[in-house]
Formats: sequence, C-alpha cells, structure tokens
Amino acid sequence: MNWRKNLYVGFISFVVLLFLFGCSLTEFESSEESQVVTKTISSAKSDSLTSFNSGMWNKADWNNGSPFGCAWNPNNISFSGSGMKITLNNTSRHGRAYSGGEYRSNDTFTYGTFNISMSTFTKSGTVQAFFLYTGNPWDEIDVEKIGTKGWQYNYYKSGQGGHEFMGGGTSIEWASNYIKYGGRTVNGSSSSLPSHPMQVMMNVWNHDGSVNDWLGNWSYSGALSTTYRNFSYTPLGGGGGGGGGGGGSCTASTITPYLQVNNGSWQRTSNVTVDSGAKVKFGPQPSSGGSWSWSGGGTSGSSREQTIYPSSSCTAKATYTNSCGAQTTMNFNITVNGSGGGGGTAGNFTLNSWQCSSSSGVTIWTGGVGSFDPGDWIRFNNVNLSTGYNNFSIEYGTTLNGSMEVRLDSTNGTRIGTVNYSSTGGWGNYNWTGCGMDPNVAKGTHTIYIKSTNGAANLARITFNNN
Repeated sequence: MNWRKNLYVGFISFVVLLFLFGCSLTEFESSEESQVVTKTISSAKSDSLTSFNSGMWNKADWNNGSPFGCAWNPNNISFSGSGMKITLNNTSRHGRAYSGGEYRSNDTFTYGTFNISMSTFTKSGTVQAFFLYTGNPWDEIDVEKIGTKGWQYNYYKSGQGGHEFMGGGTSIEWASNYIKYGGRTVNGSSSSLPSHPMQVMMNVWNHDGSVNDWLGNWSYSGALSTTYRNFSYTPLGGGGGGGGGGGGSCTASTITPYLQVNNGSWQRTSNVTVDSGAKVKFGPQPSSGGSWSWSGGGTSGSSREQTIYPSSSCTAKATYTNSCGAQTTMNFNITVNGSGGGGGTAGNFTLNSWQCSSSSGVTIWTGGVGSFDPGDWIRFNNVNLSTGYNNFSIEYGTTLNGSMEVRLDSTNGTRIGTVNYSSTGGWGNYNWTGCGMDPNVAKGTHTIYIKSTNGAANLARITFNNN
C-alpha cells in the first residue's frame, strides 16, 4: 500500500499552493511525515509502557487522510500496570466518525533489534501495528495484524513496497543487509532495504472503505483495544555509541526472569520449588545488548544462561549491566523439597501462552494466543508442578462467555481444572480469572494441555498458584 507516500506528496503540493495564493496554513491536520525528529538513538532503550514517558514518546492528534477511517486521538491512549492500551472507538474527531490512536517515538533509531509484546483483537477492517518509519525518503518496516487474516510483514525502500508476506511474531531485527521478522529473513543491501534512521510507531485504526480487499469490510460493533507491553531496542553489535546528542544520564534496564526445570517449558518467574537434583536453568532477559554476572546457588561467570542441580534450597543472584553501564540485579530463589525447614509449598509460577511447546487450531503471536475456539489447545511439555497447586488462573480477553480445561498429559487426560470466563468487553481488554485445583492431583512433572471447551478468547499469561 503506497498511501503514506501519496499523503506526503499531497501535503507538500497543498502547502505550495497555499503559499502561492497568499493563504495562511491555520489548521491542516498533519500527516505522519510532519513531525520534527530531534536526534538519532544508537544505544539500548527500553520502556515497560506502563506510564506515559513524554521524553521518549508522543501521542498523535490529527486526521491522517485515506485510507484511515479514524483520526488519531491522544485520549485513546492509556496506561496501567498491564501496559499501554490503544482504543478504537466511535468518538468523532478531526472530521472522522471514529478515533484510533498512534504512539510515536520522539527520536529515530538505527540498525538493531526492536521487541514489543502485543495483546490483540481480531476484527475485519482494522490494523494493529508496530512499525519503523521515516517519511523523507520514505523507508518503513511493518509488523501489522490485519483484519481477520493474521500477521502481515512488509517493508518500503524509498517509497517502494510490495514485499508483503504472512507470518507470526512482533520483533524486528534490522541490519544493512537483512531484515528478520515474521519468522523469515529477507536478505539484501543498503540499496535495496531501508537504510535511514526511523521512528518507532504503534497504532490501531480502521479503514475508510477504500481497502476492503486488503483489510476486509469495516463495520463498528463496539470499542476495541490493543495492549502493548515491554518495548526494547538493542543496537546491532550490543550497543553502539552515544545516542546522537542525548544527555549524560543512564537508565538501568529491566530484568525479565525466565527459568526452566528439567528441560520443560520456560517459566516467567524468579521463584520455583523443585525436587533435589532437578535440573534448573536460568535464562533471564535482555538476551543481548549488555553483560551478565552471577553469584550464589552454584552459578558463576558471565554467561546469561546458567544451569544448576540444587540439592538444597538456594538463591542465585543475576546482575545485568546494560550498554551505558547501569546495573540491575535480580535474585532467583530455588526451594528444594524436604530441605531448608520443610518447604513443601510450591512457589507460584507463570507460563506465557505464546511460548507453548505445541498447539492445535490457534493463532500465535508474541504476547498471546488467539482463535482459541472449542477443541483447540496449547501444550506445555515437562511442567514441574512440584508438591502441588490449588489454583490455576488465565489472563484473557474476549467478547464471549466460555470455558477452558486444564488436563494432564493428553487432551483427554486427567482434568485438573475448568476455568469459566465471561466477556471482558473486548478482545484486547484483558482480565484475570481462575479456578481451584486439587493439589494432590495437580502435582509432579507433566505435560500440560489447556483446551478450549466453549466460547472463544485471546489468551496471554497462565499462572499456577497456591492461595
């Protein structure tokens, strides 16, 4: 779609005509190319997106023209502990019947890896995007969930696009000679691939009826929201220079804990209970852009991933030093059954739905699983339920009422819980709900199946708890 370039050319022509006729430009709703960018970033950056950081981002507030059927409305961008929510609704603004939202970096970024987590909805006629963009010359790299079709990937070089393909995942790795995104690597050179510093952008919008073939027909049936979490940028080569004129401050990075027990699924937690001699592997993130050091619990050295086989309860301390020198520490607490004062109560842990070992019938993206209809399932191999859990909870979004089952070792194996859920008001509006379990059954190491039995929902995170 070459609509951004057309908008830019049209905007310049309009300004020239106004100048020639002595008119004043009093209220023209700017296109994406109108923002003045202050500097280019070449050092690592991250933002949890749980609050508005005006030093790093801005909210668009204009009508972007066709094919957009909504205007950008800064009031449609909100923040909470779950992340940044961009809402698409029927609030009229700037001559449009609908409002969407666009969140844009103040600065441009050079070659590197760009990560984001997104919790999305599925709706014909819409786009939910994470992309890199510069307007003059027009270079762009797109990750977009389009209508009901799924995830589409594309890039523009000097205004030339037409490189679309369907895939999965929301990360972008951009270099002078390749782009890695959507499960595919596109090779090229600086003459054929985007090569200019670009802004980071996130937006949610509906079309105006001009691109039905691309996005499907649009009709309004209620507000829709997409949640963005945990943006990070790591320059290629681990961190580069001084960020093009920024100040002398250095912000510490956030450590995201991950661990693995007995080669099972990765769990997003820093606390776990295991049997004596179990294999425990630590794999915290960020995975690049800085350096690691470890101490305690049998860990040592500078490798990000560490493996121990504890025979007694212990604590391993991870220290991450980012590319500008700021340090962050995190303790991983390992409780071994029968040691350290009789421990016996298993520690709570979280599984990410999109990191499942296998699946059937669902759509997977970084940040969630969708199209979770009756009979569809996801599976996690070798999950250590240790001494047992009495509660299972899901983070989900849906407009329907429904249910999911938790089963051991097969889709028809022992059912250890049934979660009944109700509408959250939107596929991108995420809430938590759960069910009780018998800890005498929900224990030991198993393959875990989560199976839809009624309704449909988007699924983000899953927790096993002892309440």
